[in-house]
Amino acid sequence: ANVWGWDKEDFDTRVSRCETSEFMEMCLDIAADPVTFTDWTNADKPWQFLAWCYEYAKLIEHKEEGLEASTFISHVAVAMDGSCSGIQHYSAMLRDEIGGKEVNLTPSDKPQDIYRAVSDHVNNWMQAITDGYTQDVPMWGDIEEKFTAVKAYKLSEEWQEIGITRSMTKKPVMTLPYGSSQLTCRDSISDYLRDIQEKSDRKALASRQHVGKVHNFTEKVGDMPLQDAISFASMLTWKGISEVVVAAKAGMKYIKAVTSQVSALGQSLEWTTPTGFIVSQSIFEVNEDKQVFTNMLGGCKFRVKEDTKKIDVRRMGSSCAPNFVHSMDASHLILSTCSFENNSIKDIAVIHDSFGTHAGNTAKLRTLLSGAFVDMYQQNDVITKFKEENEERLMVEIDVEMPLRGSLELEDVRESLYCFG
Repeated sequence: ANVWGWDKEDFDTRVSRCETSEFMEMCLDIAADPVTFTDWTNADKPWQFLAWCYEYAKLIEHKEEGLEASTFISHVAVAMDGSCSGIQHYSAMLRDEIGGKEVNLTPSDKPQDIYRAVSDHVNNWMQAITDGYTQDVPMWGDIEEKFTAVKAYKLSEEWQEIGITRSMTKKPVMTLPYGSSQLTCRDSISDYLRDIQEKSDRKALASRQHVGKVHNFTEKVGDMPLQDAISFASMLTWKGISEVVVAAKAGMKYIKAVTSQVSALGQSLEWTTPTGFIVSQSIFEVNEDKQVFTNMLGGCKFRVKEDTKKIDVRRMGSSCAPNFVHSMDASHLILSTCSFENNSIKDIAVIHDSFGTHAGNTAKLRTLLSGAFVDMYQQNDVITKFKEENEERLMVEIDVEMPLRGSLELEDVRESLYCFG
């Protein structure tokens, strides 16, 4: 169900959908002849779904031989992914109950979807514009000044026709803790428009039908220029993110402020992760490019940059928050892996915030995953330690106010089925 594309449903719904005779017959047909039966290419993760179809066919064969299903040995890794792990980490370290709820740190009957929560805000605001309730749009003044009311109305109408989905808001939200900006948000929305056009073209090619543009935005100057459309959607998306993701932005601002004071002293930045690993960040200004001309390959030109000994304050500030949350991701991965080993799970597949093991061990692995996450933040106040460690090392007082903490109960994370799902 997860690799087919039903991973946002509750577990019971995922299972029931997979147990229908129509779906199971499709899987067996695919396993028998994936070249003729190409439905697997429509899966969210086609190659993983194809692998599962082969596995399922082997299970059916095993049962037809009169053997118990419980004796079948599966070789497919079942992956459990964090729900936007960067925001999960910030929500946990700052005990943010609002953001924590949206990224499944609190128990619920069904999985929450932070990307859809942001797209819902954007949808509601665009609907308000088309309905004339512009007082309900938090940044209407900026929009009207940049686009005019008439153009904003037309853009909203066209965007709603296209569809403002979680796919549009996913990348800007997901990359926020790792240093994305409103500029990269624009790029993501541009990619989204290009992707839906390419998908439409592929579908048309497969069915031998002609399909035109999926939107009426134009590259040329007109009523709805493409760049205006992208800018309009990115403004609302960025505002939607700030409505949903509060603590993460506050945490990033705090980390950047501490780093700015440290780097202004011409010093490197250091912090110790919950695993005891010491991170040192030193980014230096560079001399002007030197051009080197050679005769290699008929003539090649190289550009060489050399670091100076002067700390680059700007680049230190833009890199610190992404590096900090990456180090927390890495710490959780290491602590989880050690927990798996201590509890006799030695077969794992790990990619960033995705943890896989054999089907028979998934329930156990999920418990250990959540436990390692909770223990890490109950035993380590990483936000406070970040500033204090640099103050002690440099023997200075860093005048930065601590971000506010919420009321999230970390113990509740252990009970959340969809924290990793």
